[in-house]
Amino acid sequence: MLNLGNGVKKEHLVGAVVGIGAVAAGYYLYKKNQNKVDNF
Repeated sequence: MLNLGNGVKKEHLVGAVVGIGAVAAGYYLYKKNQNKVDNF
């Protein structure tokens, strides 16, 4: 069953934050090492 209560909303919010954080971290590391990555 799909429960549209606070638990689902909270899990979705946490998942979104984690996803955005992972993308931001990956993008930051790519920019930081862009020359190395592009030459590789």
